[in-house]
Amino acid sequence: PAALLLDQNLKSQVNRFENVTTGTQITAQLRAAGYQGTIIIRSANVSRKVTQDYLSAGADAVMSKDEQRQALLNCLATRGTTAQRSGSSTSEETEPNAFDEAPVLDMTDFVWAEMDPQARAEIVREFNEQVMLTITNLNDLLHTQNMHGLPGELHQLVGQCRAIGALKLQAYAHRCKSGFGDHQLHQIEALLYETQTQMHKAQGVPPSSLRKTAGDAPAQTNSITGEPLVCCGIDDDCILQFIHSALFETVLKADMKRSIVTGSTSEEQDTFVQKVLGQLDIFNKPVPLEHRRHADIALLDQNIRLGSEIRMLGSDIAAQLKASNFSGVCAILTGSSVHSDHFNGLIKKPGVDLVLEKGMPLNDVGHELQRALDAKRLKTKGNSPIVAHPKYYESTPGSVLVSDSHACIQSSFPAAGRKNTPLVDLSHLEGLAAETVHKIISTAFDDESSHSLTGQLGHVEVLYNKLSQPTQMGTDDELFRACHTLVGSAASCGAQELCRQARLFEAAPDQAGIAILWKTMKATRAECIAQGLLLRRAAY
Repeated sequence: PAALLLDQNLKSQVNRFENVTTGTQITAQLRAAGYQGTIIIRSANVSRKVTQDYLSAGADAVMSKDEQRQALLNCLATRGTTAQRSGSSTSEETEPNAFDEAPVLDMTDFVWAEMDPQARAEIVREFNEQVMLTITNLNDLLHTQNMHGLPGELHQLVGQCRAIGALKLQAYAHRCKSGFGDHQLHQIEALLYETQTQMHKAQGVPPSSLRKTAGDAPAQTNSITGEPLVCCGIDDDCILQFIHSALFETVLKADMKRSIVTGSTSEEQDTFVQKVLGQLDIFNKPVPLEHRRHADIALLDQNIRLGSEIRMLGSDIAAQLKASNFSGVCAILTGSSVHSDHFNGLIKKPGVDLVLEKGMPLNDVGHELQRALDAKRLKTKGNSPIVAHPKYYESTPGSVLVSDSHACIQSSFPAAGRKNTPLVDLSHLEGLAAETVHKIISTAFDDESSHSLTGQLGHVEVLYNKLSQPTQMGTDDELFRACHTLVGSAASCGAQELCRQARLFEAAPDQAGIAILWKTMKATRAECIAQGLLLRRAAY
């Protein structure tokens, strides 16, 4: 051939350094064998020192991976006579503020400025798959403490970003070479989602159901002290923990230095009441008596698990708080419909002020929590019944305040008999930042842990078979509780049809129902990928 275009770091080398073949080694061998054609090396690292090493090995020119097509054509036309790195792209010697200043996507890049739309779509698809594999490798290396492999994977990520003009992610990946941990991995995932959103816009793909952030929403305050609200939430499900944190910070504008969402460990569960009562701070340190303040809102999951076992109940926590004269609002989140006996039973539990369906729009949840808080303050101040006359005090579908008129109660869940329920509907997450929604979705649909929807459905199937495939469930049955958890999680992350099918299975379990649930799970995940909410990974 008249010319060769080589990558410097071949994938086999970058992936755990299993092979040490590089572009410069290939170049040196070809020159030693008498090859006289043009050799151009493409690399994510085009610093002066490294470029000189490439040229010394026999390369005619060195190109950054984000170079335009015309630069390559010019190089070929001149047979690399410039003998220097091509273009003026950002090198590995990235300035400290490059990440802050970099655009998410370089729209002047050939991929976006000149490439045929069909070819561009294929490039984007390939980019998504390769970057997702790199992120998976980074995650594996991080959690196996194999730090020797991290620089290679990060270098690979820099090159992948350069090739498609993903400048912000590229700059951050380079920054990560100086230090990498869980926080950096999560930030990379968020930036990748932001990048993919920009790519969809550039390709003319209709925007997904993500909404603008609620940054301009007014802060809610304690009507007595005038200070920002202090909110405490407990849930063992990491999906719900993300949602609770977003609710407190984005919708209620709570004081996040004093608010907390917890419940993953036995210690977190056991110290929750003390945190709500202000006896312990969020770091488990004792608070002096004169500085103690009850939280304004305690948001409780009803069935709080540790592993596969239910360890405590939200209604029991509410009773403990009532016995301690808790002055705030106790609200319970449940996967049950407002029309169910279980839901109505929770309303009557001592200490419970508000019961909410999982999957309610977060703005409505915030409205109901503030409504309950104001109602409780009013009752405490005047020692008289609440008069729910203003429209502000009307109940939102999916919630019941203890003082509500039950004639007006509506459910927010998709109706069991409805045939056109959407697979994915994220309208209930309106107001959250895009990276927060992405974290919720990726955890729910792309995480093989026991807390993911896949893990929860797998647990339901195991119990169903273990119990000899029963045709009905009691509300105290282990199978009902597992299915109940799936209903709540599906509703919380917007998997509407999966939620509906899980409720149907809960009412009448059978083998066909299990098959439908898995089919719906697969279709829901595919829809998330199609909407740009989730990157493609290996099928479960």
